[in-house]
Amino acid sequence: DLSDKGAITTKTKENIIFIVAAMPKAVRRDLSYTLNEFVLQCSFNSEDCDLQRDFRIHMDPEYGNCYTFNYNDSVTLTNSRAGPMYGLRLLLK
Repeated sequence: DLSDKGAITTKTKENIIFIVAAMPKAVRRDLSYTLNEFVLQCSFNSEDCDLQRDFRIHMDPEYGNCYTFNYNDSVTLTNSRAGPMYGLRLLLK
């Protein structure tokens, strides 16, 4: 029964997710922020990140473009010190 506001809102969100999921990948990617638009500054272990090397995109129909840090097995990003200066630091739009 779609007579109450909660049910209508939930059904609308589900339908939007299904519509977006059916779109081609290039269209879905263009609907959301690119990594360069989204991440204004990035550092890890007090060194600047290389956005192209250190992040991988995953396109989710509900959340849009999602980015995974430190996915690349050929690049070793480790940290042996504690504290906010040495972890992953992001300034996001």
